[in-house]
Amino acid sequence: MTTRALCARLADLALVTLISAADGGSITVHDVIRDFLRDHLGATHLAKKHQVLLDAMATGLPRTPDLAGDHGEVTAWWKLPGDARYAWEHVIEHMLAAGQVG
Repeated sequence: MTTRALCARLADLALVTLISAADGGSITVHDVIRDFLRDHLGATHLAKKHQVLLDAMATGLPRTPDLAGDHGEVTAWWKLPGDARYAWEHVIEHMLAAGQVG
């Protein structure tokens, strides 16, 4: 099943809302489903999933020395493409959820 078909099926089941395909397409997971998944995964696994998403968003981004000197190298998030709207709007939220604070 393709990603587009899966998203359409989830929308038909009222589990997600499809967002305009003009931006490449995206979905919004309903609060009840999101809350269920968070409870089901638990805090440790949820943090790991956020890290997996961050790793995927960081693909192709350069690494740069940590100016604070605490972490060696860090991802140059400011080099995200301008059209990576979701990443620009949510990267900090996912970093916090993955436990990347400091």
